[in-house]
Amino acid sequence: MHKISTTRLEPIPKNSPAQDLHCKIMTMLRRRLSSLATKPSWVRPGSYDYLREVLESRVYDVAIQTPLQLAPALTQSLPGNCRLFFKREDMQPTFSFSVRGAYNKIASLTPAQREKGIVACAAGNHLEGVAYAAAKLGIDAVVIAPVGTVQNVSYSTKNQITIVEHGADFEASLQEAFRVAHSEGRSLVHPFDDPLVIAGNGTIAMEILKEVLKRMCGQDESI
Repeated sequence: MHKISTTRLEPIPKNSPAQDLHCKIMTMLRRRLSSLATKPSWVRPGSYDYLREVLESRVYDVAIQTPLQLAPALTQSLPGNCRLFFKREDMQPTFSFSVRGAYNKIASLTPAQREKGIVACAAGNHLEGVAYAAAKLGIDAVVIAPVGTVQNVSYSTKNQITIVEHGADFEASLQEAFRVAHSEGRSLVHPFDDPLVIAGNGTIAMEILKEVLKRMCGQDESI
């Protein structure tokens, strides 16, 4: 059973630069939540609104909001009053943060896209995340992995997806994944170069922001 630290951060001093920054962050996020139908002024025309996608992400269909856990030994090695916390993504169902981005991307597919299935280039954490998300959503998945990189993939994962070993490195496997996507009409789930994958994984930052602000202020924050 994981023992989670409940060590509190020091409250923000009143009328301090830290309190001013906190107020600005909270104001920005609340305004963004109340106006998701429009793109904010800081998002350049033609660019992707990542904050909107993070706030609307569907990762919590499968992922949990993981806690920050104090790392006492590492904290003691730091100067001053610094404290170091671990973000406990090992508590996710796939023991890694990667399920967030994979699920957010796959869950966004249309019924027609889901019917054609997905293809991913992955090994390790992203492979596990794709397999878990595809199984949850009932989508056929093919994963292209570099030769010799899938020995540690769980048995259950191997039964949920089709794993094809191709190429000596990531780039060779990625090119094969592009080929399969084009020839079979499958949707590509890139391990990192995809706005929906980025936004899904970006929910980690939002969780950290909310928890740190909550601890520092000593009260719940509605974000």
